[in-house]
Amino acid sequence: MENELLTIEYNYFYECSFVDDAKAIELRVVGAVYGMKDVTEICNKFVQLNQVEIPINNLVFGDGLHGIVKSFIALSKKGEDIHLLIGKEGENIKFDA
Repeated sequence: MENELLTIEYNYFYECSFVDDAKAIELRVVGAVYGMKDVTEICNKFVQLNQVEIPINNLVFGDGLHGIVKSFIALSKKGEDIHLLIGKEGENIKFDA
């Protein structure tokens, strides 16, 4: 049944963690960058779908710097708390839910 809810475009979400709707609503990604690309909107789409663990890779964010291992940095906000997340291509990043 879970696979029926996901589209082919989003089939890579199986690696992600899920949280309760009430917790995810409080969480917002203020800004996120992968390589030199602004990926804030992509990260917020994951959070809106209650998926707070995101694989850092070209499949998710695109490959704007082909052949170069990219870094990921994001600021997230939950209530009054602001969190800085840093990772690199091939890792997973987990937003605090």
